[in-house]
Amino acid sequence: MSIPITSSPPTYNCDKCPAYCCSIYDRVQVTKRDINRLAKHFGVSFEIAQHRFTRLYNDERVLRRKADPIFGQACRFLNPETRKCTIYHARPAV
Repeated sequence: MSIPITSSPPTYNCDKCPAYCCSIYDRVQVTKRDINRLAKHFGVSFEIAQHRFTRLYNDERVLRRKADPIFGQACRFLNPETRKCTIYHARPAV
């Protein structure tokens, strides 16, 4: 018996999700391009954005995290009440 393969990808309803994608990963690696996007979004320099929004994890530059009432830790840009990204249009290209 063969299972037919569909051409359309599965769909997800993010409105019903508690933000797994922003919480389950220990780190989200960012590039200089990502940091520049954050800097532009917040109207600050690259250096300020790098300092405020990222940290070094071994040799990787990663987004900072914060306490989260559901998962313990989450991306610092996750709104804990709405469970939505507060920088959606400036988010890292991961």
